[in-house]
Amino acid sequence: MHIYLFIAVLLGSLQVSGQEVYLQLEKANSAKTRKFAVGDAFEYRTAEDRAWQVGRLEQLVPEENLVIFQNRMVPLDQITDLRHQGPRRWSGPLGGSLMSFGAGWGLFSLISGLLDRETDPLEVRDAVITGSSAALGYGIQRVFRFKRIRLGGRTRLRLIDLRALRPGVTK
Repeated sequence: MHIYLFIAVLLGSLQVSGQEVYLQLEKANSAKTRKFAVGDAFEYRTAEDRAWQVGRLEQLVPEENLVIFQNRMVPLDQITDLRHQGPRRWSGPLGGSLMSFGAGWGLFSLISGLLDRETDPLEVRDAVITGSSAALGYGIQRVFRFKRIRLGGRTRLRLIDLRALRPGVTK
């Protein structure tokens, strides 16, 4: 009896993915891939329109190599660039460190100025160091927040269809 209960709980807790068609970003000679499913949003540029477009995937049609967004259909070979938002590997930590340095400098100079007004008063240079390091850290994070991925050459997009063919069922 316990084994049947265990099997029922085990089978009931399995998560079955209803998504069987993916848009996959691949890099040659690399096992790392990134998959985009229906409902994911990303920024892209096409060959005819060089402006960045933001789109949420509505449907993927692997038979015709079409990507259908909320407001347009794009053939897969027309997408030339992708843009990934988020702090890059170097700009996020560097910007955060500069902002922390600025906050620390301001805090310590304020404490020092309040405790010892005669020998170490608050000066303009303390405010300049605090403000410039915090502004520089914030600026680095804002300017370098996107990672641009150029398609072609070693990097490509591919539609992956994982739907199993069952007798009597068409895609």
